[in-house]
Amino acid sequence: MSQLPQCSGIPDRLLRCRLTGRCSRVSTVEKLWIDWTCRGRWTVTAELTGERGQTTWPEIDWAATEDAVKRLQGRIFRAAAAGKARQVKNLQKLLVRSTSAKRLAVRRVTQQNAGRDTPGIDGVVCRTPESRMRLADHGLGLRGYRPQPVRRVYIPKPDGRQRPLGIPTVRDRAMQMLVKLALEPEWETRFEANSYGFRPGRCEWLAARCGHRRLLRRHRTRSVAGEAAGVHHPDPALAQSRRGGSRQVVGDDGRDAARRSPIAIAGQRRARRHGAALRSRGCSGPVRPPEPAPR
Repeated sequence: MSQLPQCSGIPDRLLRCRLTGRCSRVSTVEKLWIDWTCRGRWTVTAELTGERGQTTWPEIDWAATEDAVKRLQGRIFRAAAAGKARQVKNLQKLLVRSTSAKRLAVRRVTQQNAGRDTPGIDGVVCRTPESRMRLADHGLGLRGYRPQPVRRVYIPKPDGRQRPLGIPTVRDRAMQMLVKLALEPEWETRFEANSYGFRPGRCEWLAARCGHRRLLRRHRTRSVAGEAAGVHHPDPALAQSRRGGSRQVVGDDGRDAARRSPIAIAGQRRARRHGAALRSRGCSGPVRPPEPAPR
């Protein structure tokens, strides 16, 4: 009986580094191999990193962790710009399964975000390094994932009305941040060059500068400026699945799990209406469909 080829396709020197955990340089391996049916398959493995020896949260090298995530995001961006949909999907799966992305997502949700001390319906807040490490290593798995109900609170407005707000749990927010890290590079290639809403590295000042430059042109067009209250799509996950591209990153069962999650109001649970918009304190808001270019 002939010997089957290695499924991972990892060279021996890299395999030894992965098993011993002595490799300090973060890298990824992606190689085409031939299985026993003589069919070509792409196999993507987790990144090789020395973080396996880091057992506590303060020992994590955050500079190396962010470099590993940015390197994968750059590969996703270049593959999406080149129209390689299969490679984009493989790289996105690699990113959401990597240890570096999970730890970075937990750090942004539990340490850097403004709502890090706001609990969800379960009342859990990760303030200790042990709880953050436990969430990053054992709580962020996409297989069989179902979000918990969001906690509905009302914030008073200056005009006397109340603004509804949904607060997910810490685990759901970390999952949203993890998926956002994988989806954001692909959708950056589809956005218009002069759209500035909810995009990394852009702000309202850049949008004002763009409008100022357009008004200074000799042959300028007329435009109508105003505040649109309902510009957000009521179902961004459905809009993304219709557009295609990254639908299979979270799977057929998990791509619309957030849309079906119930809402908890005063200890009661009710199902969310199909297509009903909900303002949430989660992390998946910035990933939106492309905005049309101003004329």
